[in-house]
Amino acid sequence: MLDTITSWCLPMSRSLTTALVVGALLAGLAPSVLAEDELEPPQHVIASTVLDPGAEPLLDLAYEWTEGQTESMSLELWTTQTTSMGSFVAEEHQPIPFRVAVDLEVERVDPDGTALIESGISAVDLLEPAADEESRALLAALETAVGVRVREEHDAKGYVLRSRLIDPLEDADDSHPARDLAVSTIEGLPVRLPLEPIGVGGSWQETLTTTDDRGPRGTETFTTQLVASDADGAIWIGTSTVVDIPVQELPGDEFGVDEPITASGEGMSTYHGRIDLARALPAWRSTYDARIELDVPVGDGLVVTLDHAAAVSGSSPGWQDRTWPRLAEVPLSPSPETVIEPPDPAVEPLEPVTRPDIDVVVLDPGEEPRQVLRYRLTEGQVEDTVSVMRMGMRTVVDGEWTPWLGLPPMEMAATSTVTGVNGDGSYDVEIIYTDVGVPRDPGQLPPEAIEEMEAGLASLIGMRQVLRIDDRGWVLAAATSLPPGAESAVDPTQLDAMTQELIDPLPAEPVGVGARWEVSRRTSDAMGFEAYGRNVLTLDRVLPDGRLRMGLDIDLSADPGPMTLPDMEFLDATIDRFTTDGGGDKTVDLGLVNPIVGRTDSISEYAFTIALGDMSETTELQMSVEFEARLVEGSGD
Repeated sequence: MLDTITSWCLPMSRSLTTALVVGALLAGLAPSVLAEDELEPPQHVIASTVLDPGAEPLLDLAYEWTEGQTESMSLELWTTQTTSMGSFVAEEHQPIPFRVAVDLEVERVDPDGTALIESGISAVDLLEPAADEESRALLAALETAVGVRVREEHDAKGYVLRSRLIDPLEDADDSHPARDLAVSTIEGLPVRLPLEPIGVGGSWQETLTTTDDRGPRGTETFTTQLVASDADGAIWIGTSTVVDIPVQELPGDEFGVDEPITASGEGMSTYHGRIDLARALPAWRSTYDARIELDVPVGDGLVVTLDHAAAVSGSSPGWQDRTWPRLAEVPLSPSPETVIEPPDPAVEPLEPVTRPDIDVVVLDPGEEPRQVLRYRLTEGQVEDTVSVMRMGMRTVVDGEWTPWLGLPPMEMAATSTVTGVNGDGSYDVEIIYTDVGVPRDPGQLPPEAIEEMEAGLASLIGMRQVLRIDDRGWVLAAATSLPPGAESAVDPTQLDAMTQELIDPLPAEPVGVGARWEVSRRTSDAMGFEAYGRNVLTLDRVLPDGRLRMGLDIDLSADPGPMTLPDMEFLDATIDRFTTDGGGDKTVDLGLVNPIVGRTDSISEYAFTIALGDMSETTELQMSVEFEARLVEGSGD
């Protein structure tokens, strides 16, 4: 039964991004048997919308394939997967890098651009000689994938209209996860393009929902930005993907048990690609992390919880030889009418930073082996980051919560430079905010409110922070310089809090996988009161390249007491209740100041009373915040 469960896979999309990131872990349940020349529609639906059209000129992107064209490429991949029951590891596959050779032929092109494409695996090999039983078993499993092919009908935008996977071991229950990954890489190779015209700096979002009744239903949300176009007419894109498998019941017979099982899961990926519209094969690299939880009834009222975790990484060789355009050089919200040149204000001398009630406590040191985590920065290294924050809010009217009001997403680009490595082991870091703005999606706000937000955010372009941090991430000293006109847009107490929270400090003690540590601190809320924060970080795994995958739990609260409303100090205001609950995850390289990629989601609940003379009114408010940030490809050098 365990082998049946651990080889279970979720049928998601077969686009290039998910062929790598979802296909390996969640390779799909067996489709019905078809003749080789019969194709089936995909078991999902996709909704696509442009978030920001970008800068002029806008391009109606479409593939221009030629009948009979052939292509080939070689992929370098690895995957690690673990199935555990509590602290007991039931099955584990170690990351062993391997190579897959892929051939492709465009068999037919119709007048409307629809093309029939066949791709297949022509060869496999390990990147290093097989030296132990596990690597030999992996190579043997991979060799059975040679000859596997897929026939797909694509429209001119790259969407799969119909497909057929031809694999003699398609129905096998004990397929090796690395073989599943190899097979998945030949499915959905052309990257899906936006359905509407788009320009450089523009972005689009796709929501893919599974429709296959034989397995769990889930959604994938792809957010893609057109970073640049080069002299050869190719385009460069960057994509972040979030996979959500909500809690649901599935028939137990698919897993060898009589009663239904309960499944849920989540995943996150990053993808960067260079796409030549005359070719079907892009140059790319991608990483993915995911987790699935299964509650399996095993009889006599007992339920076993299986936690299946996976990490995947892959690239097409030669990718490292390409220069990735720096996204910070592309305006996040380009406007042909106005060009804002960031000022170059002088930064005040560094001043020591106090740490009021900030503490780091190790709750669980984790598994052996353990290591001391410390930042290792290099003078002169430069990192470009981009981030987006989405917010919503609602309040109570006549005893009932109003519908959520969606606010426009706010985007920010920043450049961090390590300007010095000091004798005491500390580092000096300068952060410059190079672009801040509101995309063209207005949310649910009127135009005048959007204009006011844009004006306030634009005044922050050029803001600089200089920090001195130690090798655990503690901020020892800081200074900030605001551009002219930005003083009214930034609350000094909020600026101090932002400085303290730029980096989560590392624990002093050695820790291993599964370690948990708590970072507690006081912070100032924008509503004018003091809150107590408690972040719990978990070291989920250490990836083969040394990167750290961390989970984050967020907990904020405040004691009832006075509060100061910005620009309304004459009112008598008190905070009656405040809580924030949330979580997220991030991938960290200790040789970098910023996480490679990270996200957090939280909901805050406020109850406050405002009094003026004999009149008083109590307001209840909820605010949701989603924050995503990533390092621009090529940064950190």
